[in-house]
Amino acid sequence: MAKTKITRAMMTKEVAREALRILVMREMEEMVAAQVELAKGLKRVVVRTSDGSIRRASERHVKGERLEVWIDAPSTAAFKDLMDRTIDKPKEQEQAVAVSGGLVLRWQNTPEEE
Repeated sequence: MAKTKITRAMMTKEVAREALRILVMREMEEMVAAQVELAKGLKRVVVRTSDGSIRRASERHVKGERLEVWIDAPSTAAFKDLMDRTIDKPKEQEQAVAVSGGLVLRWQNTPEEE
């Protein structure tokens, strides 16, 4: 059995992967909650200023600014990703193909034969 030589680049990638795993695990609950919210559709409160520009609402807004609630449609991609990761991807369905007739194989004619 051949042994794999571990290079410095492989070791660096493995260290980077482990650092990313630690970061993701630490933030996983919030990230999953955000993914679920995206799948359900996002709701945001924004402020439309007197000049017509829009910004996210904060605790302070000035007289003449109007609060609006924006609702983004649910994300099918986020929903599908959550389902695939938690319940497993659905199996591909086999397609029935009806074939009739026979198969004929012949050599391609050479230029002299034509």
